[in-house]
Amino acid sequence: MDRLEDYHPECHQTGNDYQRQKIDTFGLNGEYLWTVWSYLMLPEKVNLFGGKLLPSGFWTNH
Repeated sequence: MDRLEDYHPECHQTGNDYQRQKIDTFGLNGEYLWTVWSYLMLPEKVNLFGGKLLPSGFWTNH
């Protein structure tokens, strides 16, 4: 995933488009599934790239 997202752990956070963070995931009924790496973009980078807020969190609506 790091290569796909062009993430370099040795870079300062401003040197990567995304920040890598471990998050817990849960099923539809709330049961814990596992901990995964997530790639999050800083708000400043989102604005720089013209990102749009999706309040629902679902891409399929757009």
